[in-house]
Amino acid sequence: MRAFVAERGFALERVSTRANANTARVLKLYRKGRLERGCDAYALVLRCDTLEIAQVFALGKPAVRDGELVFT
Repeated sequence: MRAFVAERGFALERVSTRANANTARVLKLYRKGRLERGCDAYALVLRCDTLEIAQVFALGKPAVRDGELVFT
């Protein structure tokens, strides 16, 4: 995703939406890959300048903070 955004100028929203939805579909994870009613809520927060992962929320709870796993 970083290469498509940083090097090729694609919009992050478009790249992340398609990457998540397509990956979930291929892996047959039907409740994942998108934010809508009935799906598991996972959210990724990226750093603006580097697009590195800053935080991850899984099922509404913090899972990663500053690159460190906060629950298992």
